[in-house]
Amino acid sequence: MTEDNLILLGELDPDELPEIKPDLQSTYAQATGFRQLAVAAGFNDVDKVRTLLKLGINPNRRSGEEEPLYNAVLGGSTELVRMLLEAGARPGGEYIKDAAEAAERVDVLRLLETYALQ
Repeated sequence: MTEDNLILLGELDPDELPEIKPDLQSTYAQATGFRQLAVAAGFNDVDKVRTLLKLGINPNRRSGEEEPLYNAVLGGSTELVRMLLEAGARPGGEYIKDAAEAAERVDVLRLLETYALQ
């Protein structure tokens, strides 16, 4: 699977994707998918984030400075932040909390606190 193919995954129905999941287990595919997850989270592309998570892309990997949860806190909906947390994104970093406070995202701060306690 190439990077170009992954770009199109957000347009597919996630229920149609299990047969291609094994192709995403390579390091390259994970890194490519993770980068897309981080960008999609920043642009509040809920459907693409849902699809990439369903494909098994790890929400905790970093791609340079890109991190899905951080990007979602700054540019995503509360629904998107919750989706990433439910998928296992770690809410613990102070910089994530600081970003939520700076953006005055009280709803997100509550979510981060709730998931940090679990």
